[in-house]
Amino acid sequence: MQIVNGFAVVIRFMTGSPDVSVLISVYNEEPYVEEAIESILTQTYDDFELVVIDDGSTDGTRARLRNVDDPRMKYVENDRNVGFVRTLNQGLDMCSGKYVARMDADDVARRDRIEKQVRFLESHPEVGIVGSYWENFADETESTQLVTVPETDAEIRWNVLLHCPFGHPTVLLRRRVLEDKDLRYSPHYSEIEDYELWPRVLKHTQGANIPEPLLAHRVHEDSRYQQNLVDLLREHDKIALRTIREYVPEFETTQEEVSRLRVLVGGSEEFAPYDPRERTVELVERYLELLGEFAETHRGGAGLDAAKRTGVETAVSLLFNESVKGTSPLDVGNHLRVSNALARAMELHPQATIEETSATFGSTVKRRIEDRL
Repeated sequence: MQIVNGFAVVIRFMTGSPDVSVLISVYNEEPYVEEAIESILTQTYDDFELVVIDDGSTDGTRARLRNVDDPRMKYVENDRNVGFVRTLNQGLDMCSGKYVARMDADDVARRDRIEKQVRFLESHPEVGIVGSYWENFADETESTQLVTVPETDAEIRWNVLLHCPFGHPTVLLRRRVLEDKDLRYSPHYSEIEDYELWPRVLKHTQGANIPEPLLAHRVHEDSRYQQNLVDLLREHDKIALRTIREYVPEFETTQEEVSRLRVLVGGSEEFAPYDPRERTVELVERYLELLGEFAETHRGGAGLDAAKRTGVETAVSLLFNESVKGTSPLDVGNHLRVSNALARAMELHPQATIEETSATFGSTVKRRIEDRL
């Protein structure tokens, strides 16, 4: 055994330079960790190393990890809990593969996950990070929930302004991008380290998501993101403001407005610091302004039409919800603002506006919009 960094004990260390390094940070995951490890060791793609760091577990996790007998696994034990972000950065320094795959200790990878993602990056040299759809599941139920994410680079860049465009344990990255640009997880965002990192990665490479579920994500009460959710959303708001200012500098906004926009399109109304029913049409107008500036900034980007379609569909749906809610009819001023917002949506993506308007407002409004073409 070898002591490194003053707090980590190397239990097992492999040599060589495999194509892929799979990085897993573990802390008190005794019930799940063996299944997660097995899902990697039985991958159809076998040129990989599995980098596992136990971050000071106090349950039976270490005993289970020490029983894993596979030469592809690097295994390190921290002599105390130093935190998820520090452990991930420690693991990145240990990775030697051309690609780095993330994986959580309570999730299950599909057997062909690594193979499909490596093939994708090999055939798309312009892409430096690729994720995938995933399925949420809970041990106490048999049902699963498919989670979809934007697929093309422009869709991902539009999405990252207000959302997280990748599932953290689904991503495969080119290690060269991380090393050349000295990119690591920020210790200042210990609970949303992935959302903070993606905009910085996307400044240097393109992104993509494979449109099929390559991972099963276990949802349970001990999951990191089930705790302190309100504080996490406020931190998300701060990152969103920074990202908008960097990616769409012509769009002038404030922290309050970004927070309201995220509530408007993100559906986290129960955790909102503002009444989500306030200023809906005004915020939709601003959302469409953001989409317009984004389209100008990313003109010609792969997937831009799909990004505009997604934004317009969201805006029209919100306008419809605003037009039918409540017990009293909208005042004339609000009717006018809805009409003006729909006109702006038409400028950005006429087909999506007509289709979404037809599906929500009905055929009468559809005919009126078509008359304006």
